[in-house]
Order: sequence, then structure tokens, then C-alpha cells
Amino acid sequence: MGNTTRNSECSSNPVQGFYRFHAPIYDLTRWMFLFRRKAAVRAMEIEPHHRILEVGCGTGLNFANVATQLDPTRGGKLVGLDFSEAMLARARQRVASSGWRHVSCVQADASKMQLSEQFDRIFFSYSIAMIPDWRAALDRAAEHLDPNGRVVVLEFGRFEHWPLVGGLCRGWLRLNHVDVMQPYVEAMRERFAHVHVEQWLGGYAFVARANN
Repeated sequence: MGNTTRNSECSSNPVQGFYRFHAPIYDLTRWMFLFRRKAAVRAMEIEPHHRILEVGCGTGLNFANVATQLDPTRGGKLVGLDFSEAMLARARQRVASSGWRHVSCVQADASKMQLSEQFDRIFFSYSIAMIPDWRAALDRAAEHLDPNGRVVVLEFGRFEHWPLVGGLCRGWLRLNHVDVMQPYVEAMRERFAHVHVEQWLGGYAFVARANN
């Protein structure tokens, strides 16, 4: 009964519906506008023994850049978490075809996740702005973070220095369930002692890294 209820709730969620439609074409289209992924991975400063959680992993586009830096013989592992089973199905196919035994996928609501372990790095890549209760997702991330760990967020900016088309960009993103106007960085500063932010291309995107 519990799984039936959860699946019913997921199927009625607009973001679930959005990604059921987009999952088959996601990898073919997102390269056109989801930039700075490698820069965000570099900001994690991954070490071979790290335990890494990617929140909102989608189809696993970041997996190769992360998994290849980890050494499973030293405890290195990557967990990809996403709300959309359609996206996770493709992520699991990616893991299987690549033979990554130290990579796993979990279906869960980021604002309610309970994974019974802590991570050295927690990564949001173009995902936090699509989470309805994103503040709770940051709270759960903080709970799952090792005391010496780091949270890295890559997200669209507010297009502050795009005077002619910034409003159009924000409107287009809203239609795609992305709200760039929320105070993501400010909320990170409320939860973590040290937050460093790098803006890119006049507010197109930002990478924020946080730790205590």
C-alpha cells in the first residue's frame, strides 16, 4: 500500500510528468544550455575515497565525471538520487552499460530523503531550482553531510546582466518548472559557515560551494 500511495503521488506531480516526457530526449538536448557541469565537479575537489551524493541526478549526465575519480577499493562511491523514475531508469542504464559497481541510484523526494549514511560531497546540478521545498532539501543535505564535507550547487542565475533577454530567459525557465528568483545562496549562508560563489556569464549560472 505504501508504494502504491507513493507512486500515485509521484504520477500526479507536474515535475514527474515533465520528466516522463523529457526523459527520452534529455541527453540529446541539455548540452545546449546546461553549462558549467565540469566546473561544478571540479569545485567538489573529489578524492578517491569520497562518498558522493548527487541530488537530482536525472539521467546521470554527471556520473562519468564523478565516478571515474573514485576508487571503490578505498570506499569511494556515488549515489544518484532523483524524484523521477523515468529519469532514473536512464541513469541506471548508464550505470549498467559503464560497469560502475560503485554507483547506485535511489528514487526519493530530496526534501524528505533519509539515506542512513553521510557523504563527503553533496551535489545539486541544475536541480535545486526544480525542487518545490528546496529549503527542506538543503536541510536534508546538511543532515547527510559529513562534518568535514562540502555541498556544491550549480544552478541558473538571475540573468542580471542580460538586459534585453534576461526576462525572456527567466520566463522560459518558469515554464519549465525552474524558479531562478529564489534566494538559494542566501539560504546556503544561513545553513553553512563558509559559502563561496562563482558567477558565470553575467548571471547565466553560478557555482556555490559550502562547508562548515
